[in-house]
Amino acid sequence: MKIKEIGELGFIEWVRKNFKIPGKDVIVGIGDDTAVIKDKDGYLLVTKDLLIEDVHFKISFDPFLLGRKSMAVNISDIASMGGEPLYSFLGIGFPKELSWEWIEKFMLGMRDICDKYKVFLIGGDTCSSPKLFISVTLIGKTDKVVLRSSAREGDYIYVTGKLGDSGAGLYILLNNLKSEDSHYKYLIERHLNPTPRVEEGRFLKDIASSMIDLSDGLSIDLHNLCRESRVGALIYGDRIPISDELKKFCAEINEDPFRFALQGGEDYELLFTSSEGLERKIVESIPATLIGRIEKREKGIRILKGGKEENLLRSGWEHF
Repeated sequence: MKIKEIGELGFIEWVRKNFKIPGKDVIVGIGDDTAVIKDKDGYLLVTKDLLIEDVHFKISFDPFLLGRKSMAVNISDIASMGGEPLYSFLGIGFPKELSWEWIEKFMLGMRDICDKYKVFLIGGDTCSSPKLFISVTLIGKTDKVVLRSSAREGDYIYVTGKLGDSGAGLYILLNNLKSEDSHYKYLIERHLNPTPRVEEGRFLKDIASSMIDLSDGLSIDLHNLCRESRVGALIYGDRIPISDELKKFCAEINEDPFRFALQGGEDYELLFTSSEGLERKIVESIPATLIGRIEKREKGIRILKGGKEENLLRSGWEHF
């Protein structure tokens, strides 16, 4: 049997079953956006992400923005738990022929976002590698944790921002589409330079019943949230927020923008749930859209689009 037959989810489930969580201080281990460790002043949040050349990016991408994004994706994990990022560790493998100018721009991009969110790079490791790989570990803190496993039947489902822009930006880059039009530049920027929703996550820690960041696409990440919470969901397709830039681009390539919104991945927006009665407070305080409702697990995960309900399949970015 090969790993592609087991899949990313199957591998994670095997690890969860075969590795013990040590002691009562580890509140959450494998299965959420970060691990959660009880601390005397609240909770420590610990997360790690990998970015590998020709899997997550091309070496031709802007090194400054790649450095920035390498830290941003980890900051997004901390944000999805309602936390504040603090300390980071960088593990990086450089091809020996990579220029110092490229490396310096990459590190300055990482420093730029660290400065913005007050993250300190305090350690790590380096080595030579046939391809560039980047491993960032980030530690954060919070006084209240929002888990992906706490959604309740009757909760409303929300997302921040617009969905699908990053997936379209990656499509443009991988297909080497050339255009000086502003909507092309916007979509590429959204892929290369995501904005972690730290302020929104801190606001939601006292309001959201569950939360997850959208790294693999709305479809997969909603399935992940519902699996951990043991619930079902109904998504209102016509409420999914899609930018005018994505609509314009999809009209040009004869593609459905909902495909990017549901499956594109790497938006790094927040998908969260909250109890009924808080809609006005939420949408007036942060850039969020109500897109559905949590239901009983037996009903499955469905989408209402064009007046018709259908099952929302788990589809999007998966490694294996």
